[in-house]
Amino acid sequence: RVQKILRYMKELHLNLPLFLEALSWNVPELSSDANVRYARTALMVSEELPGILRNWYRPPRTHGRGIRTNGAREAFKNIAVDILSDVIQDEMDMLKPIMRS
Repeated sequence: RVQKILRYMKELHLNLPLFLEALSWNVPELSSDANVRYARTALMVSEELPGILRNWYRPPRTHGRGIRTNGAREAFKNIAVDILSDVIQDEMDMLKPIMRS
């Protein structure tokens, strides 16, 4: 099924990065589309998502060769800094009232 979908996407001149970008709130006319919202929500709450992200960050080795693809390691590191900064800022904001008293 996956190969069939990828062949169809190729026929449509749509690659996986463009598909994921469109699915991820970046195309205004798709943001409120019921089918897109359903698919996006299914991905966001899926049990598979952590494993998908883990594999994108650190892909499994190619069998028998010991070679590991770089994957999205740099992109994940960059976004991790942003996420951690947000989390720390939220924590500090919650502590403000306690620290002022």
